[in-house]
Amino acid sequence: MTISKHRNGFIPIAVILLIVIASAAVLGGVFYYVGKKSRVADEPAVSNPPAIKKFQVLSVTKEPGSRISGGSVPFITKLDDGRFRLYYCGPGGILSAISSDGLGFTQESGVRIGPNFSNKFEKIVCDPTLIKLHDGKVRMYYKGADSGQGGPGQAIHKIFSAISSDGLNFQREGLRVDSELSGDKGWASVPDAIMLPDGRVRLYFGSGGGDYDHDCG
Repeated sequence: MTISKHRNGFIPIAVILLIVIASAAVLGGVFYYVGKKSRVADEPAVSNPPAIKKFQVLSVTKEPGSRISGGSVPFITKLDDGRFRLYYCGPGGILSAISSDGLGFTQESGVRIGPNFSNKFEKIVCDPTLIKLHDGKVRMYYKGADSGQGGPGQAIHKIFSAISSDGLNFQREGLRVDSELSGDKGWASVPDAIMLPDGRVRLYFGSGGGDYDHDCG
């Protein structure tokens, strides 16, 4: 199985886009950014600022129709046989759908990860992201929450993981990021995982705290 939402060892495209959008302006399909300025208002401006540079924006065309109805927060993988499997949040938890062309999807029976009512922090499960392990298994990281209402300070989101040998039947592994103890102020949500060249896993996620690094072995 090949992970296609984010390639192992690369920063997810969503993170790259956020960085670019936050630091650039778009004009006529071209990105522009300005050289470094003085950080303090009363300091003199840089006498010879770097020239403005531009980069051509890749063209993106929206395809007609929808891939799946009643779903959100999708993650897609390309299987070894060339088909595509889409994981997403839906009624009952994290679901999946299969496609031969990446456009027309058929929902697969069952639930990949459902709520765990014995753990109040998995009453809501959503936001799947997967990595392929060296032994051929896949590991899913996902958000577990005590409530589906409210943002940081109103609900608690933590990150859990589960493992599978076929991408359909997952066994829970437990808590990966405890947002109440990690400095994320009760909010670790929407994880995005990549496998690093040295075998470690890097998780990108929304945090209720400041800038923190979390290494998962």
